[in-house]
Amino acid sequence: MTLNTFILPAGSEVSLRTNETIDSASAAEGQGYDAQVTRNARDANGDMVIPRGAGARIVIKSASKRGRFRGTSDLVPDLTSVVIDGMAPSIETPAIAEQG
Repeated sequence: MTLNTFILPAGSEVSLRTNETIDSASAAEGQGYDAQVTRNARDANGDMVIPRGAGARIVIKSASKRGRFRGTSDLVPDLTSVVIDGMAPSIETPAIAEQG
């Protein structure tokens, strides 16, 4: 069995919609959420790597609650897996930070 490696270009976005609300007031590091891919993700050649509708899982890598003087919470979600044709290939992603 041959394993293929697909690479999305640097700066590519994988658009996700969570299947449940992520509340910054209660989200904790390590907490996971089910999600779905909302747009096809393509490699540099235009080949589809992750299809729209694929199941996904994100985990909160870091969560800091808002303070009295600082008005927004910081969450760092990480895409940890996607399911494509019943298989969950290994993925690596850089962390992103969202405020509010």
